[in-house]
Amino acid sequence: MCSFSLNKFPEENNSGIIPVFENTFKEVFQIFNENCIECHSGDDAPNGLHLTSYSEVMNGSENGKVIIPGDPDGSELVKRIKGLSKPKMPLGREKLNDEKINIIISWIEAGAKDADEIIVQEEIIQIKKDPEKDIILFSDVNSIFNKHCIKCHMENGKMGTAPEGFILTSYNDIFRGDERIRIVPGNPSASELLRRIKGKSLPQMPFDGPPYLNSEEIKLVEAWIMQGAKDENGNEAPSITGRKIRLQGILTDKWKLDDIDFEINSSTRIDKKIKTGEQVEVRGIIGTNNEIIVERIKND
Repeated sequence: MCSFSLNKFPEENNSGIIPVFENTFKEVFQIFNENCIECHSGDDAPNGLHLTSYSEVMNGSENGKVIIPGDPDGSELVKRIKGLSKPKMPLGREKLNDEKINIIISWIEAGAKDADEIIVQEEIIQIKKDPEKDIILFSDVNSIFNKHCIKCHMENGKMGTAPEGFILTSYNDIFRGDERIRIVPGNPSASELLRRIKGKSLPQMPFDGPPYLNSEEIKLVEAWIMQGAKDENGNEAPSITGRKIRLQGILTDKWKLDDIDFEINSSTRIDKKIKTGEQVEVRGIIGTNNEIIVERIKND
C-alpha cells in the first residue's frame, strides 16, 4: 500500500488536549489515501490527476482545476464523488459515505487550505494471496485492473470511449450482456483479457505499456479465471453460453490456437491460405460447456 509521512501536524499541548482544526487537508488526504490514490498516482493517473499531495490536488487534471476554494458545488471533484458528474468516483468501489463527503465539502468551503505537505510514494500493489493455494475472488484482482486498465476501459476514460466498449470498472461491467465476451470462466487460455495482458493477442495490454503487468499480477488474474472468475462474494460467474468470442494467436495444429482446442463444423468459414504456424484470428461462440465453436478462421 501507499507509504506516506505526515509533517508538523498539531501536537498535544500542555493541557493534554489536541487542538482540532476542522476539516484540514490531513483529514481530506486520509480519504484520498484510502479511496483514490490507488489510481490517482504515478505516470498513469487518469487525466493526469494526482491526489498524492496538496499541490498536486490543487493543480487539477489535464481538463482543469478539480477544486475551487470556497465553492464545493462548483468543484468537479465533489461532483464526481456525489455522482453528479460521470463517471462517479471512486471507480469500482462503493460511494464515499456522507461523513467523508462532508469532510471534503467543509474543507473546500473553508478555502481548501494546506496543512503542510503530505508526501506519498507511488503505490505498489502487494499481492497478498497465493494463486496456487488460495481462493481468488474479483476483489483480489480488481486493484490490478484499477492500476493498469481502468484509465482507458471506463466511460469517458483516457481514450474517450472505452476501447471496443469493454469496461472494467465493476464485475457486472466485465460480464454485462453485450455481444462479445473477454473472459471464459475456467479457461484462462481462451480468455481474451488474459491473452492481451500476456501479449498472445495483440495489441498487448495495457496499450501504453511497457510497463506491462508483472508476473505476480498475471498469475493472480490467471488463477481467478481458472477458478471460475467468481465475484467478490464468491458467487459463480454468469452464464456466457451463446456469447461471441474473438481470439488471435498461432495456429499450432488442426484445430488448435496456441494451446486452445476448438471445434469446427460444416458451417465454419476457413480462409484458403490458412497454414499451421501462422498468426490467425478465430471468431466463434461459446458453447454450453464454455467450449469454443468456431464460426470463422481468418488470416490476422
